[in-house]
Amino acid sequence: DQSGSDLPESQRRRQLDRLDREEAFYQFVNNLSDEDYRLMRDNNLLGTPGEVTQDELFSRLQQIKDGPEQQNNVTGTESAEDPVEQPESSED
Repeated sequence: DQSGSDLPESQRRRQLDRLDREEAFYQFVNNLSDEDYRLMRDNNLLGTPGEVTQDELFSRLQQIKDGPEQQNNVTGTESAEDPVEQPESSED
């Protein structure tokens, strides 16, 4: 019986950990500015409540705030080359 009672205890701990992460998630989201919330939502960075930590969310927010300029320069150059080739085939 004792080994059987360990399983529910470990499940209970996991549930409590998840609830703590969910609470931290909602606190983080509630404290975001409207602009930051839209930025994270539109870039699908919020994830699922309880599966990501508050630190991960903050890191994602910082990356999207710092990174778009660098990412746009690299991907913008690459994607600009592709449309140039497409009109040639449409002229045929």
